[in-house]
Amino acid sequence: MMAGLLGAAVERVDLATRHREVAEHLQRILLPAALSELPGLTVTARYRPATSAFQVGGDWYDVIKVSDDRIALVVGDVEGHDLESAAVMGQVRTALTSYATEGHPPATVIDRTGRLLTELGTQLLVTCCVVELDIEAGTAEVALAGHPEPLVQRPDGSRGTLHAPSNLPLGITTRHAYRGREHILAPGSVLLLYSDGLTDFATGHLSESARSLLGAVSSEASADLEPLADRLIADPDPQQHVDDAVLLLARYEGALEDGAPRTASLYIQRRDLHGVRAARVFVDDHLHSWGFAEMSDDLQLMVSEIVTNALIHAGSDVDVRLRAFDDHIRLEVRDSDSNPPVPSPLVVREEENAEAEHGRGMLIVDALAGQWNTSPNGRGKTVFLDQPIPIE
Repeated sequence: MMAGLLGAAVERVDLATRHREVAEHLQRILLPAALSELPGLTVTARYRPATSAFQVGGDWYDVIKVSDDRIALVVGDVEGHDLESAAVMGQVRTALTSYATEGHPPATVIDRTGRLLTELGTQLLVTCCVVELDIEAGTAEVALAGHPEPLVQRPDGSRGTLHAPSNLPLGITTRHAYRGREHILAPGSVLLLYSDGLTDFATGHLSESARSLLGAVSSEASADLEPLADRLIADPDPQQHVDDAVLLLARYEGALEDGAPRTASLYIQRRDLHGVRAARVFVDDHLHSWGFAEMSDDLQLMVSEIVTNALIHAGSDVDVRLRAFDDHIRLEVRDSDSNPPVPSPLVVREEENAEAEHGRGMLIVDALAGQWNTSPNGRGKTVFLDQPIPIE
């Protein structure tokens, strides 16, 4: 009898573990694999599941490239925590992306998406926030569908919100067209879009810790959004995560004066035998064209090691991104494995060496990089490093 009871308990634990793994895997798939970028704009995002991860959440974020100088930031929340919520999320994301890439303004994008959602007959409500940034003009057009307004941290240190009509959530039939509002952004402004899972559950306001952290953002162009995003999404009391949450940060750096973008990307397929060589050539060519030839050797070696690590151990497609700032070069390598790489030193025992092989190349990166780290994204991780530009 005891054996039977213990066996049933073990089966329940195993089943719960499998349900959690399936739910987490589905949540990662529903989020974008990578975030679109434009010269003059830096973005990063985070997703935090609810305390009970056995159900699929309905929160999502997206960054949609509209044209060569316009980009749309999207954060939304579907009512409920089940497979229907996930299905509706996929429908809404597809509709928003389609209407945005057609060139419609944010208010029209959510208006048409809401009408489409009503015709599909779902009973679930959807809130969302769409912000379209014009990099050249420095404008941000905001449209809301029952969602919290985005926050802004200005270069002078002041904080506020980008006000816009709240409108009705998507899924409610209305005769009134959705309305938006345009704002002017100063170079160095940081935008924060979020879902209500990041707010205080009792008051419905963004936590004071989040506001104070946003106020600590440096106005310098070299300020890094990755650690800020990690701190904003963290919570000292994880048991209070009654809802999943998403966070999208964007820093508007301003239009480039010379009109020549110093950013580039390379896509490598998972089984490309020449992918590592292509990454080295990619880095070398762009550093020479940007006038940083003296930095090429070290960055070629580092990108070679990181891309090799991603292709072998993540077993996924790889995105390589190179970006030149005033005082440093940033290299990013993105894959679909959420496990961070860990530098593993050589040891005497051959068996331990075999197990540690996955981190051997990261020792080189750790030795050569000025600063490197890893951060999660929608479907995996991003390994990024900053290499200081030598002062002549």
